[in-house]
Amino acid sequence: MNRSKLYTGIKLKAAPASFVFNLPSNNGFTLIELLMSVTVIMIVMAVVGGSFRLGIKAVEKGEKAIDEQNRLIMAVNYIYDQLEAASLDEHSLFDGTADTLRFFSKQINPMEEEALQDIEYQVVDSQNDGEADFVISVKDVFPLSGIEQNENKSILLSGISGFEISYLKRSGQDDVWQNQWKDEPGLPKAVRIVFSCNHQPVRVLTRILRQNKRLKDA
Repeated sequence: MNRSKLYTGIKLKAAPASFVFNLPSNNGFTLIELLMSVTVIMIVMAVVGGSFRLGIKAVEKGEKAIDEQNRLIMAVNYIYDQLEAASLDEHSLFDGTADTLRFFSKQINPMEEEALQDIEYQVVDSQNDGEADFVISVKDVFPLSGIEQNENKSILLSGISGFEISYLKRSGQDDVWQNQWKDEPGLPKAVRIVFSCNHQPVRVLTRILRQNKRLKDA
């Protein structure tokens, strides 16, 4: 029997439509799709980068504010310590106006010795309009070591405005604030310094301990 004739009568049926499918194309992304993807990525990166920069600036601003606050606290405590230990005898003085003050104070110098220090406060105009620098000059006099120290002048605070010093004087039964202390017997009962530092109001009010002790002993 001839096999070729046996199979010639068989008819193949087409596959059902549900089994017809297309193979994935190997053409890749189109140019428009690539451009859209790059645009989205750039937008996301710009948003993230901007947020990051804002965060860095906020941190830096916060650190700067903390540093300024700490510096202000240290400066105020420094003033308190110097004024509270103000001394007046035949070798010293206490002379002040509304914007300058010179006095002697017994402090511990860098050599850990008790020394009489010649201290001067003054306000010097800075390069910024309407603001000034709080300058302090310190010089040891009659140190126990016998070596007289050089004058040390430095800027205690910057961005100062509205600076004013006043002095509390005992007048009979009343205490009177006055804006200068010149050729006065003894020391003032207290000293008040008010100013603004970088637009932050500051008020220093300290009693003169040696003066109080003298009045108590009297």
